[in-house]
Amino acid sequence: MYSSSVGFSGAPNPINPVPWYIGGGLRLAGLIPCSAKDSLSVGFSRASLRGLPHAETSYELTGIFGLMHGIHLQPDVQVIVHPGGYLPTALVGIIRLEVNFAYLLGI
Repeated sequence: MYSSSVGFSGAPNPINPVPWYIGGGLRLAGLIPCSAKDSLSVGFSRASLRGLPHAETSYELTGIFGLMHGIHLQPDVQVIVHPGGYLPTALVGIIRLEVNFAYLLGI
């Protein structure tokens, strides 16, 4: 199963700090037959920043993987080109751990 999204916004009025934005992504679920809730996602975004020399562009790869019922791991890697509109390219890595205590305790 897959899902996709694309978004675009424009607010060219001179008081808006982000006059143009576009972003999108694709999510694939059920890659592993024994774990239909696991998913892998890719996405991108680009935002022009008023008064700055470059637009900020980001690319992201993330997944959600069940370790056991009630516990999920979500690694995430992002490449951000010109963060803040002027900084050098950044590579960001994140690992999230989700624990559903209500499920684990049977509440």
